[in-house]
Amino acid sequence: MQDVFNIVDDYNANMNSVDCADQLRLNYYPAAKWVRMRKWWWSIFIWIIGTATTNSYLIHCKIEKLNDGKPLTHRRFLEMVVGRVVRER
Repeated sequence: MQDVFNIVDDYNANMNSVDCADQLRLNYYPAAKWVRMRKWWWSIFIWIIGTATTNSYLIHCKIEKLNDGKPLTHRRFLEMVVGRVVRER
């Protein structure tokens, strides 16, 4: 029984940032029912985009905190990313 508690403690101590990243990614998850109706690779593509933008947001937050700035909200950050991608086309 002691081993089970050690595993849980280890998980809670070392996986916190991963859980936070997953929660952030799922807040604005772009895929809905339509992904299930598409080709198999759409799910992978959407996951990659979501993970990349969430990791970019976390880096943005760390850089802003190091520079004593105020980071953007997750939603505002995603709006800016999408706006710049659309403008580049």
